[in-house]
Amino acid sequence: MAQSKHEDVLARMALVPRTLDASPPIRRCLVQASDHESAAILDIILRDEIGHVLIGNH
Repeated sequence: MAQSKHEDVLARMALVPRTLDASPPIRRCLVQASDHESAAILDIILRDEIGHVLIGNH
């Protein structure tokens, strides 16, 4: 999708937060690999981005 919108900066920016659903599986992989620090960082990013996406959707 990002490639099909390569000439539309606003469309590309709108696509980035829509990948939030990938965060939980990535977090699980990090925890399984005993990388708890990175998993905690991902939790913070996810929490912050959910708020940003809500504002952007409004």
